[in-house]
Amino acid sequence: MDKELLKGFKISLGFIFGLSLVFGIVYAVGFHNANEIVSGIFVGNYTFQDEVSFSQANLIGTYNSTSLPSCENSTQGKFIFLNDTKVTQICNSEVWKTIASGVLGCSTLSGDWIEIPGNTGLGTSDFCVMKYEAKNVSSVATSQSSLTPWVSITQLDAITACSNLGTGFHLITNAQWTTIARNAELLGSNWNSSTSGIGSMWRGHSDGSPNNALSVSDVNDYYDQTGQSSPSTERRVLNLSNGEQIWDLGGNVREWNSDTCGQGDPWYSVAGFIDWTSANVNGAEKTLAGPLGAFTSTNGVGQYYGCTAAGNAFQHGGYWSNGAGAGVYSLLLNTAPSVNSNIQGGFRCSYTP
Repeated sequence: MDKELLKGFKISLGFIFGLSLVFGIVYAVGFHNANEIVSGIFVGNYTFQDEVSFSQANLIGTYNSTSLPSCENSTQGKFIFLNDTKVTQICNSEVWKTIASGVLGCSTLSGDWIEIPGNTGLGTSDFCVMKYEAKNVSSVATSQSSLTPWVSITQLDAITACSNLGTGFHLITNAQWTTIARNAELLGSNWNSSTSGIGSMWRGHSDGSPNNALSVSDVNDYYDQTGQSSPSTERRVLNLSNGEQIWDLGGNVREWNSDTCGQGDPWYSVAGFIDWTSANVNGAEKTLAGPLGAFTSTNGVGQYYGCTAAGNAFQHGGYWSNGAGAGVYSLLLNTAPSVNSNIQGGFRCSYTP
């Protein structure tokens, strides 16, 4: 938050508790949460009564700092993302004010979203992704801790559910999924030994106890509802290099990706699970979707199930009773895009301007 924005805050004279409001603003700024910063306060002449008013519906588009759209009465309360400076700005009917900094301003999206650093080797730029598996909230794909994941859905319907969120939203791609997985793989805090490559990665809820998908009832308990504790690999949260955290990437339910496979180009067609160290997948498959290290399912990374028919859809991650087959690199290629995923499969959306 820059000093100019702080100067732009005006405290309503009608409230006796002005001093407490100032402290509330300082607290919010310290945590760099755009929703908290603008909620219930003045930005220029525009008042935000709640976080709902600061939503993706008010996004005008992506611009560069040298070519801003007009800020006037018609765009009051609307916001833009500046691709060159990586900040989010809002119009107060006179000028654009910076309200959030970061790659994409993911905290401004409706629900709980996190920023993911891109991976040039996989061809991904920085993007936003749902922190939690998508939940069905009045038929809207929503990233939130409460409710169990939206399951029993086809890949085609998952693609639609994500695109319905608006411009720039889509079902997560294989390249984006692998970008997250490799980021997590390199951090010792995601391994039960505290050293990357030694022991096992956290797999998440995958031991069948309880024998169902879970919601998140306590965001501060990384083993929430599993009945386990450290160093069990049932931990549901992975840490990322930028300080963000993501839930249930390796377990709970499988998740559709937007990709499809073609037999032999390069997706090996074995009709069964094999480890990523197999010579049959230790080439292009591993390069595009597997771990960086020479890890097997005993390392908690998951396994590969081959492309049994050309055009089958990608499903990543494991589900609640998948056992050793669960993990962030678990990849299942045996289901057509039009086939229901049953209760073991859900999805997650991403956002790229």
